[in-house]
Amino acid sequence: MAMNLANRVKNLSAEYGGYKTLRWVQDHIVDRSRLKEFEQRREFYRKLVNPGDLCFDVGSNIGDISSVLLALGARVVAVDPQPAAMRELQARLAGDKNLTCVEAGLADQPGQLDLYLHDQVGTTSMVHDWSAGKVKGKITVPVTTLDDLIARFGLPKYCKIDVEGFEFNVLKGLNRKINMLSLEYHGDAKNMAVTNACLDLLEQQGPLQINVIPFCHYSFAWPEWVARNDFGMKFSSLGSNPDYAYGDIFIRYREN
Repeated sequence: MAMNLANRVKNLSAEYGGYKTLRWVQDHIVDRSRLKEFEQRREFYRKLVNPGDLCFDVGSNIGDISSVLLALGARVVAVDPQPAAMRELQARLAGDKNLTCVEAGLADQPGQLDLYLHDQVGTTSMVHDWSAGKVKGKITVPVTTLDDLIARFGLPKYCKIDVEGFEFNVLKGLNRKINMLSLEYHGDAKNMAVTNACLDLLEQQGPLQINVIPFCHYSFAWPEWVARNDFGMKFSSLGSNPDYAYGDIFIRYREN
């Protein structure tokens, strides 16, 4: 009951005003763990992103990563098809001149697709049988491609992709080399098959270097980035560590 009331207050404040104030109170007084996580993310991304860099936040949800990139002075294109998530992101980050919002999904070609709404806003997906969350309905949303975003906004230095199992479809809409990308992964066999297909697709643009961060920490697993051929063996060595049940795989192209 308390959680439902809190969500209702949050949604009303995002729609009608007051969200930023409530968010500040929540993060700085009620639950400072979110502020600590923000600071950890900021220190991690500071090593990867410079002021003025263009970044795409694909699957931005309510803006956790967008807020960090903006704090570092980056220019951010936040992309998400979920109206409730985009409304909260805009309320949270309203007024930042470096933010551009695109309320759409990404796929291999422009058009429309079904978005399956889950009981948790963070697990909504275009994959009906996505393993996380319980489907409570669906809506039809517009979709575009990474190539189209690049044509509109420019080539990003960094592109984060977190689209709940739809990553391969998003990458099929990319025919350019982006200097650095990250993909959310889940360590089970089904989802790692999708991740490996993504890596194979990206490798067509050139030799890759790969690293990993676990879901609960913001530091790379390995001091040296690994080649695509070595990734499987290196990643399997993390399998006994529950911290690496899911997280993000970072990919960059090897310099010649």
